[in-house]
Parts: sequence; C-alpha cells; structure tokens
Amino acid sequence: MVFAEKLKEARKKAGLTQRELAEQTGISCRAIQTWEAGTPPKSLESVRKVAQTLGTTSEALLSETDQ
Repeated sequence: MVFAEKLKEARKKAGLTQRELAEQTGISCRAIQTWEAGTPPKSLESVRKVAQTLGTTSEALLSETDQ
C-alpha cells in the first residue's frame, strides 16, 4: 500500500474529512487532496503532523509495507 492509500485509510478510520484534517493540522486542504491523489508530500514535518493527528506514525504512513 502506498502513502496516498494509507493516508486516506487512516483519515477515514479517524472519522475525519479532508477539510477537518487540514484544519486540525494547519495544512491546506488542497495539500491533503493532492497527497491522497498520489503526489508525495514535500515535507516530513507535514507528514508528522498528519500522522500525530491520525493517531499513527509517519513511519507507518511512509513505509512500503502494510502496517
């Protein structure tokens, strides 16, 4: 599973919309949409913020194996 799929799955599991995730992390909704569409994030710090909000780790979101 790739980052985009893991992000979307974790967001839905947390019961958040893209807009809600954006508001809680301070990351633009457009960035979240772009990531879920398959464009990788440019900042590891952004991935950390998202992971923390979703109750997971950046390593879990970025790993190439299913966790």
